[in-house]
Amino acid sequence: MQIRAKQIKFDIKTVIVQFMSHLSLTVTAFCLLVTAADAEMLTLGADGILFRIDTDTLALSGAPEGYDPRVLSGPAFNAETSHLVASAIDANWIASTEDGMFRVKAAIAKDALEMSFLSLRSGQLNWPVSAPLTDVQYALPILGEGRRVPADDEDWGNFLHNVLNGLPAAEHQTQNFFTEQNQEYSTTWLLKTPWDANVTYTTPKGLLSVGFQHEFTRLNLDRPYQVSVQFGPANWIDGALINREHLKNTGGFKTLREKISERPDVAKLAGAPHIYLWEKGPLKPEDVKSWRRFVRIFGNRRKDPGTLSHSLWSAMPDDLLDAVDLAVTEAQGPDGWVSKYSRGVLIHAINAALPDSVLRIPVNPLPGGHDPEAGPGYMLAVRKALSTEFNDSLNLAETWGSGMSKSVIAGLSAAGIQTAWLGVENWLDAIWHPEAVALAIEKGYLIGTYDSYASAHAETETFTWQTAQMGTDIFEAGRYQDKTGKPVTGFHGKGVYVNPVAVENYAESRIKAVSATAGLNSYFLDVDGTGLVFEDYTEGRVTDRRGVYEATKRRLAFASQGLGLVLGSETGTAAFAAKLDFSHGTTTPVFDWMDPRMRRNPAPKYYIGNYWPIEAPDRFFEPTQVPPLMERVIYDPAFRLPLFQIALHDAVVTTHHWHFGSLKPKGQQSVNQLFELLYMVPPLYHLSHKTMARDMPEITSQMVAFAPLHKRLMTQAMTEFRFLSDNYLLQETRFADGSVLIANFGSKAAILPDGYILDAVSVMARLPGEEPIIISPAAR
Repeated sequence: MQIRAKQIKFDIKTVIVQFMSHLSLTVTAFCLLVTAADAEMLTLGADGILFRIDTDTLALSGAPEGYDPRVLSGPAFNAETSHLVASAIDANWIASTEDGMFRVKAAIAKDALEMSFLSLRSGQLNWPVSAPLTDVQYALPILGEGRRVPADDEDWGNFLHNVLNGLPAAEHQTQNFFTEQNQEYSTTWLLKTPWDANVTYTTPKGLLSVGFQHEFTRLNLDRPYQVSVQFGPANWIDGALINREHLKNTGGFKTLREKISERPDVAKLAGAPHIYLWEKGPLKPEDVKSWRRFVRIFGNRRKDPGTLSHSLWSAMPDDLLDAVDLAVTEAQGPDGWVSKYSRGVLIHAINAALPDSVLRIPVNPLPGGHDPEAGPGYMLAVRKALSTEFNDSLNLAETWGSGMSKSVIAGLSAAGIQTAWLGVENWLDAIWHPEAVALAIEKGYLIGTYDSYASAHAETETFTWQTAQMGTDIFEAGRYQDKTGKPVTGFHGKGVYVNPVAVENYAESRIKAVSATAGLNSYFLDVDGTGLVFEDYTEGRVTDRRGVYEATKRRLAFASQGLGLVLGSETGTAAFAAKLDFSHGTTTPVFDWMDPRMRRNPAPKYYIGNYWPIEAPDRFFEPTQVPPLMERVIYDPAFRLPLFQIALHDAVVTTHHWHFGSLKPKGQQSVNQLFELLYMVPPLYHLSHKTMARDMPEITSQMVAFAPLHKRLMTQAMTEFRFLSDNYLLQETRFADGSVLIANFGSKAAILPDGYILDAVSVMARLPGEEPIIISPAAR
C-alpha cells in the first residue's frame, strides 16, 4: 500500500492535538503514522472483498472478488487528511474540513466494511450517498414491510424525494438499512446508530440515490456514527438477513417461542385476526326493548329536578338537543313511535351526558382526570340509575353494549373464530362491560385497549383526546425542549410531545391501573414502537435520542414483562422487536398524510372519512378509494417485499395500521387477502354491533383459510422470498419448517416452475407431507 504525502495549506497542529485528546486516540507501534498526508486511494480488503476509500472526500468504491469495482458512495466533503494510521484491513485518520473535523475509522470485520465517525463539533455528515446508476434496483425497508424500487422509476423517485426525503431513519424505516442490487450481487448499507440520522432520497440525472444524513449535536458528540457496507447475493432479502443477524448479535432479537415461554398468552396470537370493537358509552339502541315507553319516561321527567332524566337533559350536547326534542315528540300520542334516526341520536346524547349525570366516587385519582379503579363502581352506579329511571324499558344490563358486548363476543365464537386479538379505542369501553371482557377471555381471546403517552394536552384544550390528558405538571414540565428552549409541538399540532423519561412513573401507574381494573390480558401502546424520538434540552433532564429510545423500551418492557400483558404498538420497528409481541402498521402503514386529498385537503373520492358516527366512524368502517400514486406505492404487488418478515416473522406478529384495515381500501381487499396469506400476517378489522351482519361473512371466509396456516407458521422464520415471474406478480415465500406459499396476484392463471397452473388471485400452500392447498379469495 502506498500513501502519498502532500503539504497542508494551513496549520492545524493545535486543533488536532485538542481533537485527539477529546477522542482519547491511541496509536499502536506497528501502524503507519503520517502526520499530514493525503491518501490518493486507501485500499482495504480481505476474504474476497475489496474497498477503496478517498480519505479526503469519503468517496467509496468496491466489489466482491471477481467483479470490477463500482462506485458505492459519492463524496461527503472536501477535507484535508492527517494522522493517517493504516494497515491492509483497517485505518483511521483525521479529516479536517472548513466547517469541522472528523475522526474516521474504517475496518474490515468479517464480510463487511465497518465505518465509524466522531465529530469535534455539531454539524451534519451526509454519508453514504449511493451512486445513481441505471442498472440498480433498491430493496428499501420503507412503508412497513419494504419495497422494490428501480433506480430509474420516475414515479418512485419523485415520491421518495417529495414525500420521504430527509425524514428520521429510526421512524420512517422499519429496519435500518438499504440494499442496492445489480444483476450480479447486492450491496447492503446497515445503519448501526439510527437515532440521529435521516434518510435521503435524491434523483440526480433522474436516477434514485439513497443515503443517510447523520446529525452531530452537543448531546451525541461522544457517540460514534456507525455504518457498515456488505456485499451479498443478487436477491431481494439479503439486507433483511444481515439485519436479522445484527439484531441477534446486539440483543435486539427474541423469538415468539421465547416470549410464549415467558408469557403463555402470546400463543393466542396464532391464527388470530385483529379486531377493534367500537363502542361509546354503556348503551346501544338495541338495549332499549320498549322505545315508546323509554322516550316518554325521559320526556315526562326531563324537566323535573332531582331525576336522572333532568340531569341527562341538562348535560346533553347542545347540538343534539333539537334532535332529542324530535324523539320526544315522535313518542307522544296513541300512535307514538321513535324513528331509527331518533333512537341513535338519543342514545348518543345519553351516553355523552352520563359522566356529568351520575356521581363518580373517587378511588385512586390520577393526573389528567383519570381514575380507572373507580370505573367498576361507577359502572354499577350508572347501570342502577338507568335501570331505576327507565324501569323495564331496558334489557338486562349485562347484555348492554355495542362492539364490546356479550352478543358480539358470542357472535365471533359462533362464527368459528377460535382466537382473536380484540381491542377497544377507549379503556372505559372495557370497564363498562366486564361480562363481555370475561366472556372474551373465557373464549380464548386476547382483549386489550389503545393507550398513548406521546402527546400531552393542556387541561383547557378544547380539541383533545383522553390519553393526552396527563395533568398540568406533565404538560408543563414533561415536554421536550429543543436546543432553542422551545417546546416540541405534539401530534396534529396539539399540545406537546413529552419525554418518556419525564412520564415514566405516571405511565406505569396508569397502565397498571387500567389493565388490572378492566381485566385485560393485552395492551396497545400507540407510537411507542415507531421510533418517534427527540432530543430534550430541558435543564436537569437533558436526554439524547438514544436515551429517549431506552426510556421507551423500559415502558414497553413494563407492560409486557412487568405486567405480563401481550403487547403491541404502532409500526413496531425492528429496534423494538424484542419488547413487542405484535405490531399494527407494518403490513400496511398509515399513509393518508402522504396525499392531502385523503385528509388535510379532502377530496370526496379519496377522503378517508370522519370520526362520525362515533359508534362506528367512517374513517375506519367505510371503504375508501386510494389515489393512483398511493395505490402504486402502497398496494402494487410488483413493488412489495417482505423484508420485515424475513428479519422478524418468528419474532413479531404484524398486521395493518388501524386506518387501513383489511376491508378499508376499495379495490384492494383481495390484494390484502393474498398478502395476509403469502406473508402469514393476520388481517385487521373493525366491528360494531351494527356491522356484524355486513362484515362477518368476509371475516370468516378469510379466517377459514388463514387461521390453520398461521397457527402452524407463526413461530417459523421466513427464510426465502422470490419473484417467480417477469411481471413480479407471481411470488413465493418459504419458511423454516419447509412450508412454501405461492401467490398469483395477476388477472390470469400462471404456470409455476414445476408446471403447476395456479389460478389468478389465488394462493397455493405446500406443507411438508401434505397435498397442496389452493385458496382463492373472492376478487374485489
